[in-house]
Amino acid sequence: MKATKYLLALLAFTSFSSLAAIEITREEAAKHTEIGPVTISQSGGDTVGLNHELLSKAVDEKGGKYYVIIGREGKTTFETVDAIAYK
Repeated sequence: MKATKYLLALLAFTSFSSLAAIEITREEAAKHTEIGPVTISQSGGDTVGLNHELLSKAVDEKGGKYYVIIGREGKTTFETVDAIAYK
């Protein structure tokens, strides 16, 4: 019974994590269908690191599985990231 619970938990985690959109290269994008642009804004103390979770969620909501970052603008406390979503 415990094994079944652990197996179900593992399967749920695996299928949830496989739904998150992932970043790909422009070369890889050529093999997929473009859905359209996605833009996110991130703010806070330091935006040097890109919030991939936020971008992935925005692509997921648009129906995409993959994205290519095409631009980043801003300062260290506010940044806008532009990407193209693909399926």
